[in-house]
Amino acid sequence: MKNERVVSKSSKPESIDFNIKELFFKYVHYSWIFVVAMGLSLLCAWIYLRYTKAKYSVSATMMIRSESKGGTDIFSDMMLFKENVNKQNEMLILKSRSMMARVVDSLGLQFSYYVTGNVKSTNIYKESPFQVEFLTPPGRGMSLEVHFLSSTTYTLGMDVTKYVVGQPVNYAGFNFRLALRESPYSNLSVKDFLVTYMPRESAAMAYMGGLNIQNAADMGGMLQISYVTENPMLGADIVNTLMEQYRQNAIEDKNETNRKIVSFINDRLNIVERQLDSVEKELQQFKSREQVIDLPTQSQRYFENLVTTREDVRKLQIQVGTAELLEDYLKDGERKLTLVPSTLGLQDLTLMDLVNGYNRLIADRTLQLQTGATVNSPAIRNLESDIEAARQRLLLNLANIKAGFRKTIVSLETQSTSFNTEIAAIPQKERESRERLRQQEIKQTLYLFMLQKREESGIAEASTISDSKVIDAALPLSYKVSPVSSRIYAIAALAGLFIPLVVIYIILLMNDKVITKSDITKATDLPILGEIGHNYSDRTLLFPEKSRTVVAEQTRILRSNLRFVLGESFDRFILLVTSSFSGEGKSFITTNLAAAMALSGKRTVILEFDLRKPKVIAGLGLQKGHGLTNYLVGGAKLEQLPQPVPNVPNLFAISCGPVPPNPAEILLTPRIQDLFTWLRTEFDIIIIDTAPVGLVSDAISLSQHADATLYVIRQRHTFKRQLLFIDDLYQQNKLPKMGLVVNDVVSKGASKYYGYGGHYGYGYGYGYGSQKDYYDIESKSFWDRISWKRKRKK
Repeated sequence: MKNERVVSKSSKPESIDFNIKELFFKYVHYSWIFVVAMGLSLLCAWIYLRYTKAKYSVSATMMIRSESKGGTDIFSDMMLFKENVNKQNEMLILKSRSMMARVVDSLGLQFSYYVTGNVKSTNIYKESPFQVEFLTPPGRGMSLEVHFLSSTTYTLGMDVTKYVVGQPVNYAGFNFRLALRESPYSNLSVKDFLVTYMPRESAAMAYMGGLNIQNAADMGGMLQISYVTENPMLGADIVNTLMEQYRQNAIEDKNETNRKIVSFINDRLNIVERQLDSVEKELQQFKSREQVIDLPTQSQRYFENLVTTREDVRKLQIQVGTAELLEDYLKDGERKLTLVPSTLGLQDLTLMDLVNGYNRLIADRTLQLQTGATVNSPAIRNLESDIEAARQRLLLNLANIKAGFRKTIVSLETQSTSFNTEIAAIPQKERESRERLRQQEIKQTLYLFMLQKREESGIAEASTISDSKVIDAALPLSYKVSPVSSRIYAIAALAGLFIPLVVIYIILLMNDKVITKSDITKATDLPILGEIGHNYSDRTLLFPEKSRTVVAEQTRILRSNLRFVLGESFDRFILLVTSSFSGEGKSFITTNLAAAMALSGKRTVILEFDLRKPKVIAGLGLQKGHGLTNYLVGGAKLEQLPQPVPNVPNLFAISCGPVPPNPAEILLTPRIQDLFTWLRTEFDIIIIDTAPVGLVSDAISLSQHADATLYVIRQRHTFKRQLLFIDDLYQQNKLPKMGLVVNDVVSKGASKYYGYGGHYGYGYGYGYGSQKDYYDIESKSFWDRISWKRKRKK
């Protein structure tokens, strides 16, 4: 039989969108790893935060004044340049051991008190319920564990000796006593404490480690002093005391320098004062001569008057035009005996009265004509004479109105010219005025500056001015610098996300099973004829009792797709069903496809030609009788072989019979040809369930009798390397008209991606994924699915 190849799909590469979606759902399938990893990461973060001592940062801002170096800084200001303060030197002074030693002495930081817990100790600066008082100066540092038994008794370290509060104690070479004091721990809710003592220099060195001083600004003498410590109150006291000790540094001979500065300033003030008087007198004379009071205001007023005048001229010109329109209307011979519409906005009482009188005469004439009077009647002629007189009066009144308007326009234009002249003169006056004002401001500013410096020097002469100024004192309300909860949790969250990504990537990298459609399409051009979902029931044959299940519908779709492979021979054909190795569902596909064919009215028979591991007859629940091996060795007749399948009309099965010792050789007997010749006369559809082609040659031997081949692969079971073998069979036409069917496809939940419903274009691709009207949905509990997954893995 000539083998034919079915044309594969036109496009082998997947789109970028699909690849992204594929990658996404691959990771979604392992979402439980993300959940577990995220939970463990956050738990580790919580444990770290719970048992790690918190570090707080308190900070203050201090300004180092340039005046602190003596009178030269004042002269530098007056010479319009300022000597840069060497902030690096000041920072070194603040960081020096000697400065920190003064802080230690001021705050008594040679002693440190802690509350001891199961995991960590907490510094209780200024909150200890007791204090240690040395009776003799210690010559070295010490660490002392104090365990209170009651409000008046305690033990030290591992020693069980009881001591009384206030009693002198000689312990480990130190003479001291404990004195109680009020604190939040006075009720002894916490009874275990730790006291450490360090010599002055050692304490200064220890506390220097948390100090940080940096520039608060690139220019100027601003410094930011911060301290990192477990106790914010301790840090605030250290910073504030350090700034106070710095402020108390000795200042050399400030008073003498300030006296010399005051003498110099007084001489300069006398000169500047005379120059300022002269400039102010000249400014006063200029304002009186030029009548300058407030040039900006005057200029604004002139401009406003000019605008108002021009607006008034425009309005009057409009009024003149309106009067001319009325005049033209009255002079029009065709309108002599018609009503005057209105005064067109002219606000003149005489004109309004004349218009109203004129219109009344016109109305009377019209009324009399309507009541029967003729044009030549005396009454009409009298009215027309009165109308003409009224018209002349109106024209005369309009002429007077226009003359009045024009006169007013001339007057306003004269005022406008005057305003323009005043405005044009203002820039010159303003320039001269500003020149004099500038001289006055310079002298006045210099005079005020000298007065200010004299007052400053006078104050400095009476008191000592500090070299520094605290801008913002340190407060115990500080922020935590470590561990930062948000940062730790963020790191934990990133770890909980990144680690599963790496783990899943490794899992996916090491995976060698067929998972997605792209795994198949990348390896072979062999057409995919259908997909069969997982069968949750224990039955192998799903027809006809459950013929509307998902798997049954998918089997029907597979039956329909075979028409495209077989073409005109679809009504009568022999189909070979094989796979790469055992366990891929070959017998399940064979059984249900044969049942679907039988239900379509085709007389169908299943040949259990897997002579090594037969499963079809057992799956159908039939008794093993005479089988293929019996016939092939001459022990049975052809008519004895077919067994009808109960409840499925037109479906028959021929069992394997006894398992032969030489399956490969028995398939080469000439009786095979007689078998298929007889079957073609008795049945429409012949489906051969053969042994896996990837393991033995049985399928190759039987392929010469088949019209088409259905190759079964199973999701998460078939190895990817087997696809290369399948493609080799396809490319070399070793099997007739090959087509793939993907078995055991997962179709629910996050694993839907790992199924093929939305990707192959078969089965769920036709819309059967969630419509109960189309088929019966098998409902399985959560534990049923867990059990299925365990079986699947096995």
